[in-house]
Amino acid sequence: MMRPYLAIVVLFCVLLSCGQKHRPRVLVFSKSKSAAAITSLIEQSKKSNFDVDTTRNVSHIHENNLKNYKAIVFVNATPKDLDHYGQADVERFTQAGGAQILVTDNNVSSIAQQLQAATEKRDELNYSLATTKHVPEENRFSKVVLKYNFNEPTEMAILPDSRIMFLERRGAVKLYDPKDDSLRIINTFNVWTKFEDGMLGLTLDPKFDTNHWLYIYYSHPEKSANVLSRFVFDGEKIDMTSEKQLLEVATQRETCCHTGGSLAFAPDGNLFLSTGDNTSPFESNGFSPSDELKGRSPFDAQKSSSNTNDLRGKILRIHPQDDGTYTIPDGNLFPKGEAKTRPEIYVMGCRNPYRISVDQKTGYLYWGEVGPDAGFNDSIRGPRGYDEVNQAKKAGFFGWPYFVGNNYAYGEHDFATNKTGAKHDPLKPFNNSPNTTGKLALPPANPSASPAWRWTVRRWPRW
Repeated sequence: MMRPYLAIVVLFCVLLSCGQKHRPRVLVFSKSKSAAAITSLIEQSKKSNFDVDTTRNVSHIHENNLKNYKAIVFVNATPKDLDHYGQADVERFTQAGGAQILVTDNNVSSIAQQLQAATEKRDELNYSLATTKHVPEENRFSKVVLKYNFNEPTEMAILPDSRIMFLERRGAVKLYDPKDDSLRIINTFNVWTKFEDGMLGLTLDPKFDTNHWLYIYYSHPEKSANVLSRFVFDGEKIDMTSEKQLLEVATQRETCCHTGGSLAFAPDGNLFLSTGDNTSPFESNGFSPSDELKGRSPFDAQKSSSNTNDLRGKILRIHPQDDGTYTIPDGNLFPKGEAKTRPEIYVMGCRNPYRISVDQKTGYLYWGEVGPDAGFNDSIRGPRGYDEVNQAKKAGFFGWPYFVGNNYAYGEHDFATNKTGAKHDPLKPFNNSPNTTGKLALPPANPSASPAWRWTVRRWPRW
């Protein structure tokens, strides 16, 4: 019969493995129910100094759970397959000292020895080293409606004192004050408002605290052009006499559409401005609007988006100067002085880059691209419509009107005969439209990959 004190010692040794450390654990995440790599890893772990847990549930990839592991292995998957909570927690896990390994069924043979070294050499996780922030839970946010019934608001800027200035397309500039919940019109601009034109873009100067400058992009009331101007805000209203016009974008006003018009400063003081293709989409059946017939320039986006010598269908990048002029930063798409190009162009090949933003740490440019309306793929004409969220780490051509989405190519369509020729080549795009004033050979179109990516969503037709 076992003595009581001996039973206690035996139980104590079982619970603590008699002073030995527990075998390190590895978490394997996969989207597939079965994978040869998972089976192989489990078999390898029996011969090695680590244990394996597996999951296909993204909710298991959270920090409280990851703290139990030395490594996380993605089998036929990547962190992009997680939700935004899991992606942030995996980044924090890696920064804290955990290992992150990508595995496919084809490369599993050498992973066990990689894992063995990782679990043996790594110290305990130290989350004080993690720099990525937790993604706040959605239930921590509440929506509060401040005011109702606006007349086509376009862009806003939050002032240093927390007041909010915003534009309405038909000319009003409004100011909301959270201190007393008041909203009032502080200025009314005289602007061209037919189609989609009007008050389009607004942003504050990086030194607004001291110079009180702001920039507005609007449709000129008398000439076919949208203009970018700088104004002084006196604390209560915009001083209209202070206007200094920096840039003019010539437009056609025979028909709509697509103005773009968003403004955003980068951390280096460069100013981005988005412009739409200024092209009617309504007679191309939702496919590429590239009508080259005489007198049909408003229906041909080759005159703008893929025209290296035109500022429409672009995202421009300039550096404003104190005297109301601007200089051209290094690294734009075309060097200063190159024939048949505009040096202001940073991104070309846009349809309607309606709103943009700039990462204030990296300087990377992001924008939402409103896509065309075709609701189906056509084997001859080309792809259905896609909306896009794009990133540009450097200057580039993003394809419109020859490509959409992940460089899905349109066929070269003859609007006179209603016949479609060969698909455009994303590696060697060519603009031979009679409506272009720029170069014929264009830069290769950016795919959905670094140094730029394009996240695309199917565009349902507007009935």
